[in-house]
Amino acid sequence: MLAWLKLIRLPNLPTAIANVLAAFLLVNHSWAQWPQLLLLMISSAALYSAGMVLNDVFDVDQDTDQRPQRPIPSGQISLATARTTGLAMLVLGVVAAIGAGFVAATLADVLKCAVVSSLLALTVYLYDGPLKPTVLAPFLMGACRSLNIMLGGATATTVQVGYCLAGFPVILWAFAFAIGLFITGVTLLARNEAAAQQSRFWISTSSVLIVAGLVALATAPQWYQGNLALDEMVQRVYPFMIAMISVTIVRRLVLCVINPSGRSVKFAVIASLRSLIVFDAAVCFLARPDQIVFALVVLALLVPVLVLSRWMYAT
Repeated sequence: MLAWLKLIRLPNLPTAIANVLAAFLLVNHSWAQWPQLLLLMISSAALYSAGMVLNDVFDVDQDTDQRPQRPIPSGQISLATARTTGLAMLVLGVVAAIGAGFVAATLADVLKCAVVSSLLALTVYLYDGPLKPTVLAPFLMGACRSLNIMLGGATATTVQVGYCLAGFPVILWAFAFAIGLFITGVTLLARNEAAAQQSRFWISTSSVLIVAGLVALATAPQWYQGNLALDEMVQRVYPFMIAMISVTIVRRLVLCVINPSGRSVKFAVIASLRSLIVFDAAVCFLARPDQIVFALVVLALLVPVLVLSRWMYAT
């Protein structure tokens, strides 16, 4: 069992669930429709876990050479079993998402859930497999996060919105774009994490993408207020919250540029991934500033991330 938990990168799984919780709240303004939300969380968890499993399936030769202690090259889990499980999880993720659409009881929601989850499953497979060695890989990983967020908002049945695109509130598109851009930069930064010496050029390029994602996340409500009724206090506090959360990430990026080592890059990547939950909590505050408990529930997901990271690798 421990080998499987390591294989799916359990410490990072709550970050995918936090994306869904924040996106669902952003478009529904409540978690009262919990059957839909539960199925979307199951879908997200299954698709994320599939991505982690298939990542190690496709990287088995490299891991055998560089990381022989990992579950597949060490023989704790057979390659065939891991491949079958990863593909089955992709199917489960799509089925659970479609189930959420049926629970929402509208054809539009079924179609949105089916399309988004299928695109996410396809993007996961392409990233792990044929396109991972290409320049497209970081953008595919960013797309995975964006689609995960869109999945969380695929059953918008109760929110009153002013502006929509393809059935999704524009503010959700903005949230998904910002996080996707952020993760694209993080993935590019982590591409050669195992190398002792890193390229300052690629670190700088990654840093620009990461900071651009942070700026997009902080300013999204200013550009898409048609989907949210924000008072002056929220408009001022939310960007400040994003800026404060970003301080540690920016500091780590600066340290990477000053000392372009594998160790400094690893810590920058970990800090960025952990920050996702805090960003999601800030989005929950943006969606429902009158119900701070929503933000606190999402923020609490950071606890298992920190605890589990002490016992198994997260990258």
